[in-house]
Amino acid sequence: MFSLPCLDCLEYHTSYRGRQNNIAKVEDVETLELCQTFCAAHPDCSFFRYSVKHRDCALRSGQVGARVPREDVVSGLCPCIPSPDDEMQPPGMTTGGPVGV
Repeated sequence: MFSLPCLDCLEYHTSYRGRQNNIAKVEDVETLELCQTFCAAHPDCSFFRYSVKHRDCALRSGQVGARVPREDVVSGLCPCIPSPDDEMQPPGMTTGGPVGV
């Protein structure tokens, strides 16, 4: 079983660009944790991008390229090794829906 989310592997307000292959886009994903779980469960998924605003999850393989600022996006690597500081939540970002809801 996965212990998610693993904050060491998450980049809030960031979208990964570059040499990558889109494996799947899953719509109506309620939480960041569920997106991360989808990636961890897929054998080819290296990283993911979760849109808080649109509640969609993009599973990707390949190499992470440039990191591009994007307000309502969280990107992360898989697999992720949890650290003792994973209880912290970055300010201004929620994992269950748009900020302010």
